[in-house]
Amino acid sequence: MRIRNFFIVISTILLLYSCGRQEPDKPVRIGIAWRGDSTAITYTSTLLSVREAGAIPVPLPLVKSPYMEYDGDRLKEQYMDSHGILLQEYADAVKSSPLQGQNLSAVLNGLDALIFTGGSDISPTLYQIPEPWHGIESEGMYDGRRDVSDYILMSWCLKREEKLPVLCICRGMQMLGVVSGASMIQDLRTFFDELGLAYNDDHRVEATDEHGRNFSSHSVQVSDATSLLRKIAGTDSIARVPSWHHQAIRSVEGTALKVTAVTPTNGVNIIEAVERTDKPFFVGVQFHPEVAVSKYVNKEADASNFMPYDEAMRYFRALMRVR
Repeated sequence: MRIRNFFIVISTILLLYSCGRQEPDKPVRIGIAWRGDSTAITYTSTLLSVREAGAIPVPLPLVKSPYMEYDGDRLKEQYMDSHGILLQEYADAVKSSPLQGQNLSAVLNGLDALIFTGGSDISPTLYQIPEPWHGIESEGMYDGRRDVSDYILMSWCLKREEKLPVLCICRGMQMLGVVSGASMIQDLRTFFDELGLAYNDDHRVEATDEHGRNFSSHSVQVSDATSLLRKIAGTDSIARVPSWHHQAIRSVEGTALKVTAVTPTNGVNIIEAVERTDKPFFVGVQFHPEVAVSKYVNKEADASNFMPYDEAMRYFRALMRVR
């Protein structure tokens, strides 16, 4: 009897010890790439969408280049032109050695995924084949410091061995194209003018609301049935996506990207989604699922003009599934 009781006591102690060592599921932490204007609708909507997915959004710090000088988080003016576009010599320095002097392990430590959000245009000096600015004064808002920060951070994510899931939204997808060496369209209206075709601002409504954005709504055709995008969306036609952009990826030829969705516009397929073929989850979408989420959560009057809440949330929940 004593021996039996001894084994019962020992078994109970081991069980309690084992249970005590079991850690509860850690919350998913999703990094949000730095943006200076933290009140912008596409940024705040991304934070909201991550929380709606049950994860913790982690705003990341500005990533600085060792080739340039900063005043706090402000890049000194001598590195940019009057519109905020990086001067070519400094853009070339960033492109030639984006990871020189960088160790972003601490920045990404503890993250389960990462999102690059929408925002301002990207300096055309950062393109693989640099282009002069398109010259449209009304489209002259750039942020060279964010361009540098995003370019370095994305380069790090693409070159590191760890398989961090990354979602790139609108400008984020364009930066994915730039870093990957894709050719770009600086302005869709100019692009269609050069083709001799009409353009009716299908991808962005010119009038603005109180947030400075009035999103258009259109359908996106999934062009690759084997893509992650198809698995996320669960359909071949993604209806009523919120859209607000005048730039786009022109071609991914010769890069590690593949096109996974397009929007036929006046007979031309505008690229709406891409993926890196050398990464398990590195997805770019030109549209804004986070804006649809925000509109439904905040019960905005035009919410029904856009993709349903559950469809929009698929893009953020997908980051949780590949943890």
